[in-house]
Amino acid sequence: MVRPVFQDQVTECGLACISMLTGHFKREVSLRTLRTKYPVRLESGLSLFELSRIADTYGLVPRVLAFEENEICALQTPCILHWGDNHFVILEYASRQTLTIVDPALGRRRIRLEEAREYISGYAIEVTPTKNYADMHSALDFLSISQFVRALAGVNTHFSTALLCGIFLQILFLAAPSYVKLVVDEAIRNSSTELLISFAIIFGVIYVFEAVYRFLTDWLRNILTVSLIGKLSNANASHLFKLPFLYFTNRFPADILARIGSAEKISEFLTDHFVALSSLYLAVVFYCDDDIL
Repeated sequence: MVRPVFQDQVTECGLACISMLTGHFKREVSLRTLRTKYPVRLESGLSLFELSRIADTYGLVPRVLAFEENEICALQTPCILHWGDNHFVILEYASRQTLTIVDPALGRRRIRLEEAREYISGYAIEVTPTKNYADMHSALDFLSISQFVRALAGVNTHFSTALLCGIFLQILFLAAPSYVKLVVDEAIRNSSTELLISFAIIFGVIYVFEAVYRFLTDWLRNILTVSLIGKLSNANASHLFKLPFLYFTNRFPADILARIGSAEKISEFLTDHFVALSSLYLAVVFYCDDDIL
């Protein structure tokens, strides 16, 4: 099964198909690497001949074919299929009734052959790995977790504090059934009014403390969110200013604005979801460990 690779630019569907094919044959070549090595202008794009040359560069022997619609089942899959007037997709599977394609713009799709007729142009590129293909090195340049953490230097203190506050708050929630158990087993069963009053006072103090702690946790989370948004936005802007002019000519303004606005979504995920799930998990571990409690 071909792993989908989604295009970032309008004209890089062909490069995304090359990346998918190299990954399918166990040699990962990232779209970023291909984009840097083979820049595509917004007004042009890549031809079948250019795609075949790129595939050959990465150890995939290309074979450009012209076929009729009734011959599509005979294609060697996965292969690059010219789709419509100016698009490329990966043909993953073909039968007499349906096609399974991996579209760099939309992902994996299953479409009826009758519906696909208007998009099938009749051209494809079959590829075959060379004998030494498995010995070639991958060309991955994804952003590592350590690089991402270093980029967020300065918010680690807020992040750690919010995580600790969340752990303590979750422990209070997990310990609530134990409070009720003490009241039932010790105070009510023994009909001890003094013990019941003592427990009520203790529970009241814990409830007030819990409310204050919840307020502090939310306050710290808001501070962390603002810090993350500022840090990520500055990093995005700084990175954009270092990019060549060709980067902006190959993208629409809305695409660039969406990348800048992604800082808010990332910060919301880290503060609202990651911190909450991490604190809940650690709280369960601490609470269930008899040696700790």
